[in-house]
Amino acid sequence: MPAPKTETRIWMAMRRRVETLPHLIVWPGQVEMPTGEHVRVTQIIGEPQNDDLGARKPILRRTLQLLLHTPLTAKAAYEVTQERGAQIAAAFPQGHGAEMTFDGVRVVVTELPLVVEGYRDEQWWITPVRVRTTAHI
Repeated sequence: MPAPKTETRIWMAMRRRVETLPHLIVWPGQVEMPTGEHVRVTQIIGEPQNDDLGARKPILRRTLQLLLHTPLTAKAAYEVTQERGAQIAAAFPQGHGAEMTFDGVRVVVTELPLVVEGYRDEQWWITPVRVRTTAHI
């Protein structure tokens, strides 16, 4: 079996960290929708870039986006959902020493994760959490 491609290794490094969250996780492509509170992994936005012209290996920038879905029937206060978003963000500490790794790829959180203003979507209150990273291959 061939070795996983770079994008797969980056995804797997981040996935391992997401799997440590104490929430039900809904992965990309998963069709069934839970009825209770859960985190939906929506996208990894990437822009390949070489930060150092003399570098032998590129540094790939990524944004992992996690959406905390809280049912409106839970009647959770806005501050409660923002705090839960902050708890998710805390699972992704910034800097070296907290790297996510998989098969030779090292993914580092480059900025403090951002808990974005929540919004209503049908029967859910959604609190986005954005995690900016660089992947070193």
